[in-house]
Amino acid sequence: MRRSAHRGYKIYSIKGEYECDFTSSLPLLTAWLIAGLDLIFVLAHPIFPGIPLPQVVGGIVFAVAYEIEGSLMVPITIHVLGNLAIFTLSMMF
Repeated sequence: MRRSAHRGYKIYSIKGEYECDFTSSLPLLTAWLIAGLDLIFVLAHPIFPGIPLPQVVGGIVFAVAYEIEGSLMVPITIHVLGNLAIFTLSMMF
């Protein structure tokens, strides 16, 4: 929840100022905002030493999926399918 609020507030306040979205003429700005804010959030909440790459990549994938589709159901579905895949693989091995 905190991640959504953090990213949502920052991205939409900056994007509103520049009037851009992922499908506009400024998708690179939105991509950099997503990646940069996700990295800042992950670094501010360390779980273990180093950068937790799966959380960074996951945050970027979820944010881009939301930006493209405009619906939270898409990143939620990706998250559920990823968790299901991890669970299934852990049961197999």
